[in-house]
Amino acid sequence: MPEDRGDTEGRAEGTEVLAAGDFDLLASVVAADLPALGRSVHGLIGGLKGVRSTRTRPGITLYSEGGDWRMRAMEPSGHAELSTPRASRPTVYSAHMHHRPPPGDRALLEALGRDGRLGYTDLGAATGMSEHTARRRLQRMIRDRDITFRCDLAHPVAGLSTVVLYRAAVPHTHLEGTGNALARMEEVRLAVSISGSDNLLVMVRLRGLHAIDPFEAHLAERFPNLTVNDRTVFLHSRKRMGRLLDATGRAIGHVPFSLPQV
Repeated sequence: MPEDRGDTEGRAEGTEVLAAGDFDLLASVVAADLPALGRSVHGLIGGLKGVRSTRTRPGITLYSEGGDWRMRAMEPSGHAELSTPRASRPTVYSAHMHHRPPPGDRALLEALGRDGRLGYTDLGAATGMSEHTARRRLQRMIRDRDITFRCDLAHPVAGLSTVVLYRAAVPHTHLEGTGNALARMEEVRLAVSISGSDNLLVMVRLRGLHAIDPFEAHLAERFPNLTVNDRTVFLHSRKRMGRLLDATGRAIGHVPFSLPQV
């Protein structure tokens, strides 16, 4: 049974995962508003041949996501040469898209989605605008956090062969503190509050199935108010950030991201 996590602000990780648990497929879904999310999940996904049921868990507050995650593999001298990372802070989702990007911004998003290393000259050529315009537009989008950059890797090759998704319940008075603390844990790649009785979704990357029990013991010791109600092990990530992945986690194709028509 697919389970679809809705992102109703117009941003999504573009993730599709085969899972071992009480559902077979986990998908991140992007929509302009809640009605559009319902149509996408129940109409489009639910209408696919072989889909027996869907369950939707809209995200509410994002405490950390893949772009915040760090391998901590660089030497301090190399890390110092990087630009100052943005301050990690919770992002509250909205039930409506704040604004629809104009055509020029969408063209930049599509070009960078294909190749995030493009310079301003190449961006201008790819989008039909001048280098100056491409630079000005992109810098504004970065400043307004309409676009972010991240470097990902083939996690199985890096020794992080096991991904576990936890659905947990936390008393509301402890939710923000727990979410922020989880976001600072080395193993945590995603922490987001969601709708439903299980109000917290946590994704972790571990070095094997043998690492699950020690991690959960640490979780129970550090967060006594957190109750894990379900754990799902990922069998294979089919797509991440618009990139189709092979069995080793290496990119083998690209699916362009486009906003739905409204």
